[in-house]
Amino acid sequence: QVATYAPDRRVLIWRIPSGKPVPELAFDLGQHKAAITMVQFGGEGIDLLLISGSADGEVIRWDHDGDPMASHHRHTAAVRAGAVHKAAILTGGDDARLDRCDFFDMTVEIGGGVSECTSAHDAVAVCTEGRVQVWSGENPVIVAKTTATSAALSSDGRRVLLWREGARVATDWDLRGLEQQLPPFDAPIVGCAYVGETPVVVLDNGNVVIGGDVVRTHDGAITAMVASTVEVVVTGGQDGRIVAVDVVDKSVRVVGTHTGRITVLAEHIGLASVSINGEVAVWDSAPTIFRKRHDAPVAHLAFGSVVDTLVSVCDDHSVTVWNYRSGALTTWIAHRDRITALVVDYRADLLYTASLDRTVRAWNYKGHPRGVVYGDHPFSAMALILIDTLPGFVLVGDDAGALLTLTDPGAGVEVQRGTEFLGQ
Repeated sequence: QVATYAPDRRVLIWRIPSGKPVPELAFDLGQHKAAITMVQFGGEGIDLLLISGSADGEVIRWDHDGDPMASHHRHTAAVRAGAVHKAAILTGGDDARLDRCDFFDMTVEIGGGVSECTSAHDAVAVCTEGRVQVWSGENPVIVAKTTATSAALSSDGRRVLLWREGARVATDWDLRGLEQQLPPFDAPIVGCAYVGETPVVVLDNGNVVIGGDVVRTHDGAITAMVASTVEVVVTGGQDGRIVAVDVVDKSVRVVGTHTGRITVLAEHIGLASVSINGEVAVWDSAPTIFRKRHDAPVAHLAFGSVVDTLVSVCDDHSVTVWNYRSGALTTWIAHRDRITALVVDYRADLLYTASLDRTVRAWNYKGHPRGVVYGDHPFSAMALILIDTLPGFVLVGDDAGALLTLTDPGAGVEVQRGTEFLGQ
C-alpha cells in the first residue's frame, strides 16, 4: 500500500495489485480540518492502518477499515513525525514537543506533560500524563484520578467535567465522590463547560448538548467555545458564525460573522472573537464595536483588567494590548518561542505568559516586564488561582509533567515545585 497526502486535508491509500501497473484507490480519509503534514503506517499484527497528523496539530489513528478510531490535539503546531512502538504512539512537530500516548485510546502516557490547568472558587484541576487531579479547599488530597486530557470546573468548584480530546464520552464528577458518565456522543468533543449548574458539551459536528438536549448551532464543525456567566454558551464555527445559545430555553442567536473559521473566543465583560485569518473582533449587540486584523495567527485572547482593553497573543511570539474603544494598541515581542498560555490577573493589573522557551513572564499593560521565572522544560499550561484566603498563585505545568507554583510572580517572591501549597 501507498499513502499520499496534500493540503486538501485528505489522505489517499492506494493498493498496488500484483501484476498491474495502475494502483487502485482503497481509502479516502478526510477527517482532518487542516493540511496533512505527516502519515505513518502501522506495523504487523496490530489493529492500525496508519496514523496521520495535520498542520493544526491534530493526530488521528485509523484502523484497517479506514475508520478513525481515536485522536488527540495536544500539538500546538504542525505534526511532522510519527512512530508506533509496541503499545505507544509517538509524534513530534513544529512545537518542539514529543508526545507519547497510549496506542488504544491515545491518552497521554508518562512523559506526556501537563495539558491543562484550571481553577474555580477553592478547587484546582490539573491534567497531567493522562490523569485529572483535583484538589479542593475542603480536602487537601487528590480526589479524582481518571484518564482525561481536559477538565472544566463548575463556578463553585464542587463539580468537574472530565474528557479526552477527540473522544466521544465525558464524565460529570462530583467532589463528594459521585460520578456520572454522560451518554456517548455522535461526534468528537470540542469542549465542555458548566453554565450555572448545567453541563454543556460542544461537538465538532455543529451540535451543542445541554443536559440531555441537542441544539443545532452551526452548519459545519464547531471550532471554538466559551461559557458565559449569564446562562449562555457561545460557539464559533467553521462557517465563520458566532452563535449564542441560551441553556434554559435552548434558543439560538447569531452574534456575528467572520470571513473565516473561528479559532478563539473570549468572554469577560463582553465577547471577543478571532478568525483563522487573524481578524479580532469585540461584539456588543450588533454590529461589532471593534474589528482589527493581525498579521500572524492569534493563539490566545482575553479581556484585560484595564478598562476597554483586549489582550491577544500571536504565533510570532508577540503580545498586543488593544483599546477597543479608541483603537490604540501596544505590541511587544514577549518570548523567543511559541507562547502556550496567557492569563490575566484582574486584581493586580498584570499579564502572565508561558512559553516553550522555558520562561513564565509577568507584564504590565505597556509591555514592561514585571518578573520572569525560568524552568527546566518548555511550559505547556498555566492557570491563575484566586482564592480569598490565599495571596494569589500562578500554577504552571511543563512538558515533563512537572508543576510550578509561583507566589506573586510579578515580584518573583517564591517558586515551589509540586503542589504542596494546595494542601496548606
